[in-house]
Amino acid sequence: MDELIAAHADWSIDPRKRWITVARRDAAGWRAAAPRPVGTLGGLLAGLLAPGLPVALGLDLPLGLPRAYAAGRAEAGFPESSAASPPPRSSSRSAPGWRRWARRGPSTPPAGCGA
Repeated sequence: MDELIAAHADWSIDPRKRWITVARRDAAGWRAAAPRPVGTLGGLLAGLLAPGLPVALGLDLPLGLPRAYAAGRAEAGFPESSAASPPPRSSSRSAPGWRRWARRGPSTPPAGCGA
């Protein structure tokens, strides 16, 4: 069985809330380490690649884009799309923005973006 590393990081805008779990497969099977803080961005990939094994990295990233970025886009309706303007954290899933996203679905591009 080939050795490899699989890692998953729960990402946040706040670096204190970025955590990673790393598992390594060897001849004995999989061994997963306890979750730990990601640490510095520069050290993340370097640490995963240091053993010289293939790495599969998954990231759980925040949904959405900064409003200032979305407002500057030329595509019609871009700032109003749910991907660019998710409901505020304080709102519930019953908020109008969430219902709009759920009805349209996450794979539907914003108006003016093709497809």
